[in-house]
Amino acid sequence: MARVRKRTNPFYAMLIVVGIAFSITAVAYFVMALRGNESRTAGVGYAQAEPPQGLLVFLDQYGVKLMAGELGLLALATWGAIGTDHWWTATPRPESSTDDRSA
Repeated sequence: MARVRKRTNPFYAMLIVVGIAFSITAVAYFVMALRGNESRTAGVGYAQAEPPQGLLVFLDQYGVKLMAGELGLLALATWGAIGTDHWWTATPRPESSTDDRSA
């Protein structure tokens, strides 16, 4: 009897990777906004507060575009996963065997 190999939908892997990236970006963007708000409420001017570094500077410049792009990728991956799920989960027909038992 031929062994049937189950196929995996690659859009699920894409959803996981892009979802994790979006989560990290969203949390870092929230931290950036929170740090900016804390310096204003503490009476310290933005210029006198500790300057943001690394990822927070990058998110300050490109954060909205990055999150919009990640949301777009999530939408495409979701559409791909839902739209092709029937194809990936369909039971493939077993290949015909070479030995003919009708003889």
